Amino acid sequence: MAATSARCSTAAVTVGYKRAAIRLAAPRAVATHPATRRLTTSSASTLASQLRSHAIPRSSVAFAFSPKSTRAMASVTNGTPQRAWPRDLTPGTIEILKATAPVVKQHGTEITGTMYPLMFGEFPEVKNLFNMSHHRQRPADAAVADGVPPPGVSPQAKTLANAVFAFAANCDQLGNLGEAVARMVHKHVSLDVRAEHYPIVGNCLLRAIKIVLKDAATPEIMAAWAEGYWFLADLLIDAENKTRAELEGLPGGWSGFRQLRVAEKVRESDVVTSFYLESAEPGRPLIGFRPGQYLSLKFPRLAGADYDVVRNYSVSSAPGDLAKYRISVKREPGVPPATPAGAVSSYLHDRVSAGDKLLVGPPCGHFFLPSAAPTRPLVFLAGGVGITPLLSMVEHLAATGGAGGRPVLFVQYARDPTAIAFRDRLAALAAKNSFLTHRVVYESAGTGDAATTYGARFDLAGLNAWLPEKSRDCEYYFCGPPAFMAAVNRALATGWTVPLAQRHYEYFGPTQDIEP
Repeated sequence: MAATSARCSTAAVTVGYKRAAIRLAAPRAVATHPATRRLTTSSASTLASQLRSHAIPRSSVAFAFSPKSTRAMASVTNGTPQRAWPRDLTPGTIEILKATAPVVKQHGTEITGTMYPLMFGEFPEVKNLFNMSHHRQRPADAAVADGVPPPGVSPQAKTLANAVFAFAANCDQLGNLGEAVARMVHKHVSLDVRAEHYPIVGNCLLRAIKIVLKDAATPEIMAAWAEGYWFLADLLIDAENKTRAELEGLPGGWSGFRQLRVAEKVRESDVVTSFYLESAEPGRPLIGFRPGQYLSLKFPRLAGADYDVVRNYSVSSAPGDLAKYRISVKREPGVPPATPAGAVSSYLHDRVSAGDKLLVGPPCGHFFLPSAAPTRPLVFLAGGVGITPLLSMVEHLAATGGAGGRPVLFVQYARDPTAIAFRDRLAALAAKNSFLTHRVVYESAGTGDAATTYGARFDLAGLNAWLPEKSRDCEYYFCGPPAFMAAVNRALATGWTVPLAQRHYEYFGPTQDIEP
């Protein structure tokens, strides 16, 4: 049932945006549209707008949500009459969005960095829909690094900026966005984002665009961006409603959050603890999931917060056991004073015990092992606690008889033996299943054996020595900290020219651009 549900959810998104792409008219030359001339010919000084400390009046970009449909109606400056946006983008809107995309990219984090404080200040209830730790800006003196936002920018602000630009640049060919739409739908369902939240986000996003771009954002440009926002919002709302309906329709299914009981708490390493979650309602089962998907846990007003704290955790167990879900949580110690210790991970490690109940969302996520037998060898690369979704995949392969005759390599990368989790479990799986090879790489010094390397990190030379069938033509699945993810992806893409279609990864937290 889980496989069918996940396939249906993804298919609904795919059909939606493919249909939209087919129905869109081809744009004319973008530079000729009158509404874009002012913006495309403006001086650099005009476009290099600085953030303003005050918001424009809410009436200048006002929204009224219609409860009769998923439509919103907008009025954009100068008293323009309210109207519902058409189902398809007009050619003129496409021209404006594509022409203004480079400017929005240039000022993207200024816009989103303005939008979020504006939204949280005026609509504090939407904090419940976000992991607020992702809104913490990186210190201004932080080093520039791959896989993380630049100094002074929060991960969520960078993620939304990338998404806004990607939509504008591809508004006539939404199929170019690949898995981004499916990822967004699953994330929204996991956080219980509903149709009534979209007017709030749209209102604040458009106001932020106007604040940052000032006079360069003409009424015509603002109207085009409002139309574009609601076009995409409609697609997302439709897909999210379908996904929720599918989850609710399964035996024991649900959307939003339900109480699950902690059946068992198991220490896996010095920093990782597993929690086995079971139904708290007699006779009501759990629903299945795809290997690699995650659960959302909600903690109302945790640690004095004025909002509900929500976190996503990958299911680390195999999908076959519908009696329990296992999540494996790393304690996040933080790096004071800029980064405090993880509120949720500390609470789970220190305060939660067997018998306690937690609020849990249904399994979601676009990152999962396909149902079909692989046509290439599989390579799993796990950095630290990034092992959790990958372990579920390998547990599934072991439980279902392997990978269709293909060999599988699983490499764990960890700081030292005290930090690694599930090494013994993977070694046992490898001993019982001839298709699986398990290797471990530690950064710390030590004496290794045939399966263990000390004093090293990820590198292609080490990986090359272990590749199944001595071939680089594999399906690569990897997960871990941002720097690890960026290093692996860059090495595979540029060092071995592995196609994007054969590089599969899960980003813990807001998705960042790690493509080389």
